[in-house]
Amino acid sequence: MEPYIRLRNVRKSFRHRNEVIEVLRSVDAECPAGSTLALMGPSGAGKTTLLHLMAGLEAPDAGEIWVGDLPVHRAPPDHLTRWRNEQVGLI
Repeated sequence: MEPYIRLRNVRKSFRHRNEVIEVLRSVDAECPAGSTLALMGPSGAGKTTLLHLMAGLEAPDAGEIWVGDLPVHRAPPDHLTRWRNEQVGLI
């Protein structure tokens, strides 16, 4: 079955004062359509950051994020806004 969500070498870091904090390092994952995905881990592990990246609320520093046929990592902001309004729900 073709994966509906695909993450390839996704990286994300944040700058805090003079320090760079790597939150996600080379994340690879796939989730088939119709399946359930649970993100679990301790506080600060990057769960919310990963959700924000998959929803196009933030851009990755590197890597590819695909949801269906949409390349979230390179979609224009106005397209992502419409897509989230019609297709995405975060709780």
